[in-house]
Amino acid sequence: MFRLVLFSSTLFVGYIHVKGDEENVKLLSSFKATGTGRGEVIAQDTKFASNIRKNILPHINMPAGFSIEIFAIAPDARHMAVSRNKGAVWIGTRKTKVWQATDRDMDNVADTVEEFSPSVSFDIPNGP
Repeated sequence: MFRLVLFSSTLFVGYIHVKGDEENVKLLSSFKATGTGRGEVIAQDTKFASNIRKNILPHINMPAGFSIEIFAIAPDARHMAVSRNKGAVWIGTRKTKVWQATDRDMDNVADTVEEFSPSVSFDIPNGP
C-alpha cells in the first residue's frame, strides 16, 4: 500500500536573508550560538487539525492502494525539503518564516513544528 502524506507544501528552492543578519548567519555557519531564544512553536493537536482529519481527508478520492494523512500543520506552507533520514522537513512560506517539522519517533507524524533559525530574518524564504 502506498501512503500519501499531506504537507500542504510543494518544493524547497532556497532562501534569502535580510541585510543586517550577516553576523548571525556567520555564527550559525560556524555552528555557534547567536543568543537568540527559541522561535515560535506551532501546536499540532488543534481543532484545525481535527477538522482536516474529520471533514476534509475522508472526502479526498485516492487511487486504489493509496491513503492520505496529515504529517504536520504549518502556517502559510509553500514548499518543503525533506532530510535524508526523513526525520525533519523544512517548510518554506511566502512570508518571512521557515518552519522545521521534526518526526523524532519516526511514526510519520511530526512531533514538533517550530520556527527554523529565528535569529535570521528571512526576506524571501521561498527564494527569488
